[in-house]
Amino acid sequence: MFTDYFWSLETAEQAIGTEPYDPAIAHNTDLGFFIDRLILAKTQPEMFVLHIAITLLGIYIIFSIPPFTGLAFKLRCYCAGTIHFWSTREAKVGTTDCQPPAHLDAEGESELSEKEIIFIRHGESQWNEIFNRGKLLLLPRLLINIVVELMYLPFKHKSVFLDSCLGSTGKQQCIALEEALQTNPKLKEIISQQGLDSNSRPKSVIFTSNLRRCVETTLLGLNPRLKASKEKVYVYSCLQEAARNVDTLALTPATECPVVDAPNSELLDGTYNFGGKRWHERAIKRMTIFLRFAFAREEDRVIVVGHSLYFKKFFNHFLDADVKTGQGGLARTKKLSNCGVVRFKIQNGGTLVSTYRIVPESIELLHGDWV
Repeated sequence: MFTDYFWSLETAEQAIGTEPYDPAIAHNTDLGFFIDRLILAKTQPEMFVLHIAITLLGIYIIFSIPPFTGLAFKLRCYCAGTIHFWSTREAKVGTTDCQPPAHLDAEGESELSEKEIIFIRHGESQWNEIFNRGKLLLLPRLLINIVVELMYLPFKHKSVFLDSCLGSTGKQQCIALEEALQTNPKLKEIISQQGLDSNSRPKSVIFTSNLRRCVETTLLGLNPRLKASKEKVYVYSCLQEAARNVDTLALTPATECPVVDAPNSELLDGTYNFGGKRWHERAIKRMTIFLRFAFAREEDRVIVVGHSLYFKKFFNHFLDADVKTGQGGLARTKKLSNCGVVRFKIQNGGTLVSTYRIVPESIELLHGDWV
């Protein structure tokens, strides 16, 4: 069998080399017969088209069989990530001169509603462990993780770079947050219990970005509350990070929940996961949709587990332009530390035109720091 195989290759070499092509020899093997037909196809355009069609069909069939489906999916993700990196303008949010929150409606009546929002930044990701731990060992770390990424290629939900998960340090930060929820009186009062208001409605609701590191942070860091309340944790795609790197692209399809190794994962709800962001989207659009959604809910307090750049740009857009000092100034110029917690109140004026404005005096850092 092996002799026939090598003979086929030898025949093929003869057929395409400088030696005269001998159909009698080539027809002795299947490979030789195929080469013979291929050469004859030079004078038959329809055969050439047929060969191309069969080749494309073969590629499609191969990539439809596990684990090649995962490989094809990853290749598409990296292609999309490259396009997004070079073409996106979503991070260009900038500052804005917010209008006064009270908007006069058509009848001349002023309406003003208010929500309390809690921002929790995710723990340190594998991406940050690779690129943000100093330049001295960057190359060895990068090479090691490239090898790991190549091993993960056949698996749809595993990646070091795409939709990066929590690293070892990030998981420790989540444990520290979990402990703070039980020892810090203010955190315990605000976050650790769902609670009910006077009308027996939940006081707060939890939303997380659709990126895996945020979902892990939610399930690990808020574990005491989730273990007791068994409430839903909503995966919300409008909270996806506002940056251009491939670690900000989601691996999880619309309506599904990220696959993570963390407790309470059965509490995840993908109803509001509308899939990954598009390269032409602006972050401000996602932020505005999130606020419209938050004000449409009955809970007075909305807990958000998300990303540093998203939060920073959020403060830049919805804070008054003249706020440059205090917690507001820090929120606009610094990033919230990993697993840091900050709360604030945001106002929505009017029923015809929604105008959102963060109350500067309400910004309070509850855990972590500005870095």
